[in-house]
Amino acid sequence: MVRHRRPACPATDSSTRFGKCRNPTAFEVAQLGRLQALVDDLARAIGRSVEVDNPQLELLCASAQTGPIDQVRIDAIIDRAPPPGPVPWMLDRNIAASSRPVRLPAYPGFGMLPRICFPIRWYGQLLRYLWLFDEPPAPPRRHGPGIPGRCRPR
Repeated sequence: MVRHRRPACPATDSSTRFGKCRNPTAFEVAQLGRLQALVDDLARAIGRSVEVDNPQLELLCASAQTGPIDQVRIDAIIDRAPPPGPVPWMLDRNIAASSRPVRLPAYPGFGMLPRICFPIRWYGQLLRYLWLFDEPPAPPRRHGPGIPGRCRPR
């Protein structure tokens, strides 16, 4: 029996823990620069702000802000981490286990606008979360070139 090895992961956990444990390597800084460019391109293409977090919900990069913003996003950008209050509520929405986009409704108690969370996985391993505000609600079937239908939020 031939055993297939999975390809090297393009973004491992070690590249997500910058300021807390160690300084990033030049390679990791270059990877973050590429990720930031992709985030900026996506934000321009869809006309919405985009944020990418690591699995611990620490901010890795964010596009320029367009449209509405809430205090949770402001705090995440300033502190590079979400306020602790909303994290259990967000995780209760099954974002860590999902392999499909998840819609999170507004949560006035935390001052949160509705969001769509896109878990990014590599061979089942959670690497990142991509976040979009869902205000105004995103059309459910509108896709640009190269955006597959399976990326629709639930």
